[in-house]
Amino acid sequence: MIEYKKMQSNGNNFLLLDNRGLHYDADTLVKYTIRDCDIKKGIGADGMLVIEPSSVADFKMRIINSNGFESEMCGNGSRCIALYAYEKGIADYKMSFETLAGIIRADVKENIVKIGMGIYEAKGIETVRTFDVLGQTIKYQYMEVGVPHVIVFWEDNFEFDRGMMRQV
Repeated sequence: MIEYKKMQSNGNNFLLLDNRGLHYDADTLVKYTIRDCDIKKGIGADGMLVIEPSSVADFKMRIINSNGFESEMCGNGSRCIALYAYEKGIADYKMSFETLAGIIRADVKENIVKIGMGIYEAKGIETVRTFDVLGQTIKYQYMEVGVPHVIVFWEDNFEFDRGMMRQV
């Protein structure tokens, strides 16, 4: 049986796993992530955050999204994994951890976690665009904030449908 901790930050929720012993290989982690992040068949989460050994920081954070694809970085996930690492004694209250996007620094004080993600450089910001899906016009804007993000805009009368958003 796998022992997870479930945590959330700003509405993003994650399963956290200590894999410093490298008991689980990449394929196994993807399999468990897809299975256990499914809200109907598993625990339910946006993804899995995995702690592994690092030669350049206190630990390495792997982010595996619920669809099984690995992500470079996640600000909300970083806050969760920093608190988890501190609570488990993996890292001191001032820590650094390795991600695919680089080294992240964090400070934990009680339940408050500050993440140092460097200076934001506005790049890749596109103008607002639209497209139609299932009979509705969607306005969106793409930008990079360390990793790609899409912001979707809608009016108060917009009929939100999770199935539609998955197609987006």
